[in-house]
Amino acid sequence: MGAELTALEGVGADDGSWWVADHGSHAMAWQSAASDHPVLWHAPESLWESALDDQDGAYLRGGVPICFPWFGTGGTPAHGLARRQVWERLDEDWSDDGATLRVRHWLIHDQLEAFHTVTMAPDSLELVLEFTNNSPDEQRVEAAHHTYLAVSDVTRVSIDGLAGAPYWDAARDRRDVIPPGPVSIHPRTDAVIDTTGVVRLGDPGWGRSITVEREGSPQVVVWNSRPAVDPGLGVTNDHWREFVCIESALCREHALPLAPGATHRLVTRLTVTPTQ
Repeated sequence: MGAELTALEGVGADDGSWWVADHGSHAMAWQSAASDHPVLWHAPESLWESALDDQDGAYLRGGVPICFPWFGTGGTPAHGLARRQVWERLDEDWSDDGATLRVRHWLIHDQLEAFHTVTMAPDSLELVLEFTNNSPDEQRVEAAHHTYLAVSDVTRVSIDGLAGAPYWDAARDRRDVIPPGPVSIHPRTDAVIDTTGVVRLGDPGWGRSITVEREGSPQVVVWNSRPAVDPGLGVTNDHWREFVCIESALCREHALPLAPGATHRLVTRLTVTPTQ
């Protein structure tokens, strides 16, 4: 795993347990000191979901893809162009004790200028996407940190912090409210949930809880593939038990009407707590 990750252009630990790729400014791997297991999932056999000669540009599967400047089918290709392009690495800094890594990338597309900063520490992973509209006209912008969280078995995990929130069930195209209690992952889980609160993923198999805190994100997207119902998703279908996506998002009706010269800041912060 480490060898394949470190073959990517990017920066991180020599063993690949922490890694930020220049392609997509993509946080591919992070492991907390509080757990013996990786926190981010990435494809184990081939990191690439599409062929390298894809006309829209190849993209990496797993980690934390950046969906920008649109989300889902808001444009072509799906989930935007940011994850399919190599970002310019502006700087990389290790702390004096080698315990913290900070990587900053830059990208510009259609007069939307984006900076992405990834800070990896033993106790936290923070991702900050800042984007500015440099055009003379308002632009409609969607964005997300499409975070793949590694789990022991997705059928045994639960998510707290969502009860009572309105959501759109994208798999069934209907609106509803999250019922009381923790949320379990079922076949065809694809929910866009209106909430700004803290979300926690409980994983009893690995004895840990992952806390997801967000800023500038009015929605959480919870998603997991299934081979029977999402046959075209390639490598994720083979490993659907190994991850769940909990995504910090602003999309659809919460897409941002970004005024000329305006800047928005989307932050995702992960921490891990042992539970046994």
